[in-house]
Amino acid sequence: MAMLDEVVADEEKRRQARWNLKRAMHDRRIADIERALIAGEECCLYPMELEHARHTLVEAKKADANQKLDRALASADVDAICDAINQAAYADVNPARLQAAEASLEMLKRQQDARMLVSQAQRSGDILLLQQAIEDATVMGLMDSELTAIKRKVQRLEIQADEVRKLEVAIQGKSIMGLRACLLSAAAAGLPATDLDRGRVVLRQEEKKAAARIVLKDARLGKKASAEGRVQDLREAIQGGKAAGMTAEELQPFDTALDQLRQEVAARQTLKEAVEIATIDVLMPAIDAARAAGIDEEDLAIAKLLVEDAYKPAARAKLKEAVQKRDIPTLLAAIEHAKVVGLSVMAIAEASEVLKEEELKVQLRKRILRLDRSLNQQELRAAINISEVNGLTKAELAPARRQLAELEQQAAATTRLSTAIEAGEIVELQAAIRDARALVQKVLTPCVAEELIQDAEKALRKEIEQAARDMLYDSIKRCSGAAAVSRSKDLPEEGGEQLNAKAALQQRRRSQANFEAALQAIGVDVGSRPGSRDAPPAAGRRASGLGKRRMSAMYGGPAVGGASGVGDAYFERMETIKTAIRGAEALELDETDILPAREALAEQEKKLQACAALAQARKLKSLHHIKEALEKAQEAGLSHMEMKQTIDAQKEIKKQDEAAEKLEDAVDARDAEKLRWAIKWAKDARVDEDDIADAEEVLQELEWRETALAKLRAAQESRNVEELMEALKFAQDLEEEELEPYEEALLELRQKQARVELAKAIEQRDIAALKEALRLAESVEDMEDSEEAAEGHRVLAEELVLQALTGQVAAHKLRAAVEEALEWSPDFDRLEGAKKILAKEEKQDAARAAMQGALMSRDATELAAAIRHGREAGLEAVIPLLPVLNVFDVAILFEHCQCYSLG
Repeated sequence: MAMLDEVVADEEKRRQARWNLKRAMHDRRIADIERALIAGEECCLYPMELEHARHTLVEAKKADANQKLDRALASADVDAICDAINQAAYADVNPARLQAAEASLEMLKRQQDARMLVSQAQRSGDILLLQQAIEDATVMGLMDSELTAIKRKVQRLEIQADEVRKLEVAIQGKSIMGLRACLLSAAAAGLPATDLDRGRVVLRQEEKKAAARIVLKDARLGKKASAEGRVQDLREAIQGGKAAGMTAEELQPFDTALDQLRQEVAARQTLKEAVEIATIDVLMPAIDAARAAGIDEEDLAIAKLLVEDAYKPAARAKLKEAVQKRDIPTLLAAIEHAKVVGLSVMAIAEASEVLKEEELKVQLRKRILRLDRSLNQQELRAAINISEVNGLTKAELAPARRQLAELEQQAAATTRLSTAIEAGEIVELQAAIRDARALVQKVLTPCVAEELIQDAEKALRKEIEQAARDMLYDSIKRCSGAAAVSRSKDLPEEGGEQLNAKAALQQRRRSQANFEAALQAIGVDVGSRPGSRDAPPAAGRRASGLGKRRMSAMYGGPAVGGASGVGDAYFERMETIKTAIRGAEALELDETDILPAREALAEQEKKLQACAALAQARKLKSLHHIKEALEKAQEAGLSHMEMKQTIDAQKEIKKQDEAAEKLEDAVDARDAEKLRWAIKWAKDARVDEDDIADAEEVLQELEWRETALAKLRAAQESRNVEELMEALKFAQDLEEEELEPYEEALLELRQKQARVELAKAIEQRDIAALKEALRLAESVEDMEDSEEAAEGHRVLAEELVLQALTGQVAAHKLRAAVEEALEWSPDFDRLEGAKKILAKEEKQDAARAAMQGALMSRDATELAAAIRHGREAGLEAVIPLLPVLNVFDVAILFEHCQCYSLG
């Protein structure tokens, strides 16, 4: 019985320790978990429970270290962060988290250093040191909000330095407004009084000088009526300017004005005395002196009136009347009368000018009449211009202008004919001849030479024939690849110097334009010839595919692809040659001139067929077709550049075949490294994507196989069952012979683990550990019938029997324990007692079942028999000794019986 109490006490301690451990793990308090672990180890809890608790303890320590690290980082305390990092490192926190914390710590240290630099720079007050401190602090990661004060200080110092510089410039310029503005802005910027005093002194000096200048200007303008008063004011103002510090150069204009005023005072005095005498000999010098002194004409009016006499106004009136009439005899008479009465030259100047103008108009009218029907353009134009300038009316000049316009038109037509003959342009010659003949019929005085017009017509015919020859020659040259050079009269036919590409292009365009004009001149339709000005755009022909269909119909083969620029060029050359031949035939040129063009046309047709064959071979991507097409192209005389695309295609196809062959060899070899390089070469060579995709699938399979084998080898070396099982699961698609060594290693490890667990459980004699170890042994192959398993079953049966003997298990568990003992430990000394207890429990269970059946049937006889069997089974404690029992009491007693039995 004492042993049973001890077992119950141990189980109660284990239960309490287990509950404390679960609660501590739930609360995740480090101290509670540590105490619970110690108590669990003392109570011999299961290793799995203790291991789970230790893992929870480690995770709690990590979580606590992370929280402390977060709080330290949020507080920005360097010491706290250092402590938190050390604790986190001890708690084995995530390395990335530690690196981030260390980086934050380094940033905080740099920011502290930056704050110290900023503080030192602020104490120094040097703007350069402050600017350098701001740059260093920004680089060290200091926030802009912390740099606001120092930036404001730097800005204030910069403003003060700028204001000092502006103040120095204003002092040098000595501008009052500038000085005032600079002093105000400098004071607002906070400059010290010592820097402002110098500017204020200069400002006061300049203000005194400005006031003196104003007084001088007022005195020079003369606000007083009398000249004597103005002289006195100006003299006093000059003295005040000298007292204000004005220089001699500044006072020079005012000294000059003072001298002029003094001269004016003297002239007025002289004029006053002359008016009192009233003689011409005295008045005229006085008037001249007054004018020299600058006295106004109004002040000389009295003197002038005294000089004039009664005859002069009448003479002036007669002159005025003659000027208005603009009649030559009247003007002559009025001028003679004015001279007689003694009027001045100025008085008769207007009349003299009008007389000269009228006499000039009479001469110009005579000149215009003399030049009627004249062919001299320059003389006629000069006469019209000078007549217009001198006031002749438009009606008087209209016939001369009309005659000049006709002469200019005929001169332009003559010049145009000469220019067209020299240029040799067919269009210009046609237009010049047409305009010249129309102009000759239109004008009254024709001056265009008929011989010049005939020469132009001869030149036109010659140019038309030459344009046809040039077009033939140019088309042949274009077919041969040489620059198109015209054999006109301006260039040597053979052996001339080679023109540059730009000049050749311009000459070819000129030849084409002349040829089109020549065809139009003889009435031949140029149609939509490629390259002509009236032809539709080449892009439209390519887009519609008409050109390709024409070539296909002509040569009986497939059409040249739209991407074949060479074929299009040959087609355009052929069309050009055909047009040139048609034009030459229309102009009836010699067959000897046309024959080279026909031969060039046949050569171009042959080259076009070769281009079509090259394009078709490239499209087929066949080395055989490409080789035949290249041989045909060489026979046709195509250049290397024209065959380069096909040659490149041939090389690319060879490269693709070689890469595909290497890829196939690598796939057959099942070598991952070789296959990887083969895939790279195949992609560079642009091998078929399906072949590359198949090879990549094989490569993925090989890489997966290498990875699986590497995992299996690593797991085998680690001797870890879980890792080896995971590796085998990952590599389950490998061949059986490859997996067999690792499966055997896993079986060996699991057997070893099962034996260790069984030995440990047998030693501890713990029922749960024994059951777990036996289940592990049963799951391992060849372990179910081993001696270790049999020993485990025996110990488990004995422990189950001992547990059943304590009375703490139900009947079915007792029955299972007895059966287990009978199978594995029939010689156990406590087995007989367990059998007796089991028989008693089974008898009591049968009596309870009988009593329950009797209660259900409500039969008194069955109920009495059931009570009797219950007493025999040892249930007297729960059955009352009453003579009469009603059904309700029996039901209650039965429930009590069941509760007692379960308890």
